Amino acid sequence: MLILFWFVLIVYGLLIHPLLFNGDRFSVEVIVLISILFNCLYLLKEGHKWQIIQKHITNKIAETIPIILILISIGALIGSWVICGTIPMLTYYGLDLIQPNILYLAAFLICSVFSILTGTSWGTLGTIGVVMISIATVFELNLGICAGAIISGSLFGDKLSPLSDTTNITALAAEVDLIDHVKSMAFSVVPSAIITAIIFAMLSPSVGQNTDMTSVNDVRTDLSTMFQFSWILLLPVVVVVYGSLKRYPIFLVLTAGATLGIVLAFIFQDFKAVDVFGAVKSGFNTNMIPSDFEAKSNISRILSSGGITSLVTPILVAVLFFGLLGTLNVVNAIEKTVEPITKLLKGRSSTVIASIIGTTFFHGLVTSMYATIFLSSETFKKKYKEFNISNSVLSRSIEDGGTLISPLIPWTPTSLFMTATLGVSLTEFMPYHLLAYINYIIAIVFALTGIAVFKRK
Repeated sequence: MLILFWFVLIVYGLLIHPLLFNGDRFSVEVIVLISILFNCLYLLKEGHKWQIIQKHITNKIAETIPIILILISIGALIGSWVICGTIPMLTYYGLDLIQPNILYLAAFLICSVFSILTGTSWGTLGTIGVVMISIATVFELNLGICAGAIISGSLFGDKLSPLSDTTNITALAAEVDLIDHVKSMAFSVVPSAIITAIIFAMLSPSVGQNTDMTSVNDVRTDLSTMFQFSWILLLPVVVVVYGSLKRYPIFLVLTAGATLGIVLAFIFQDFKAVDVFGAVKSGFNTNMIPSDFEAKSNISRILSSGGITSLVTPILVAVLFFGLLGTLNVVNAIEKTVEPITKLLKGRSSTVIASIIGTTFFHGLVTSMYATIFLSSETFKKKYKEFNISNSVLSRSIEDGGTLISPLIPWTPTSLFMTATLGVSLTEFMPYHLLAYINYIIAIVFALTGIAVFKRK
């Protein structure tokens, strides 16, 4: 009952009402809040004490703290990198170096490399991704395609990086050596990335040919006039990459990068102190532009991003969803619902496919990738052992069905973060997160044919 009520609300509010009745999508926050209320009343009716229900809710909400800290640090990072000139400088030179007809492919490849080096898809998207979407905005390209390329590249690099938190956690949960997990992951994600790169290369030449270069030059002129550029402004980028390679806590690394951006803003730029701290809190806005500066381009389209408050929605949804998960945990609703289904699995192919699809279902239900990883691992580990399938296939299947799909599930923190950071809606980039679709198909085909379905050692 608890899961069914939540599922019906989500399907009707986010799919049936907008698609069939041409209405607005229901607020995710309100849907979750109503679901929490229903669950609490139902549990009270079944004889559970409020103190126990509340304890489960607060314990689960406490698990959101690491996510919230990372979101806050990324918002601060983007805001400080804009006001100090790092992102404007990268955009300025990017407009000169990256041609419109290769931008989608370049966004995918550059984000892939940066994500491999740093091991963070969120950090990549919040830094290099913001630069790429700014360049696409100036060239008046399709922001949905560009966002899809950025997201696909960020997640591809994240999956092959030994520095990634989800990659390490998945290997740990599935009881697989980290390198074995990365090797297994490469079987599905590398072919998917090659196909994805080819498609983005084919998409690019058809756009940007009629771009008004006068407006592009105006943007470059405005950026160079408003900001003072120096190679020293790359230091925050170096700090983030170095800290990631050394595997320091990601919150500390991102906060250090944001703090350095604040210091550089005072050294190199002419903005007031209130504007510098305001950009970190709420993002850059046109009120910070000096009154005597006459911009020839709509510079605010590029610079108005970042800030801690820009990520309030993902933070709020994360807290509410974990509260919902707490109510489900009172009666172990998820485990009891899944157990009868796993008993129906009778072979290797069905087990692998079930672990992929099951992970997608779990992630849509619990939203937290960390919780999804452990839940899927515990659910399918015994079946993998029963059919003599290597746990490296399980760890790969969890990534195939969870991490790569996460941006396409509207209520997950990943999806909310990416839409808020890039300023591109889910409906715009959903058709172009090509890596997720291609990888999902390849993973299912591998399961059906037995390709890369390794036996246990």
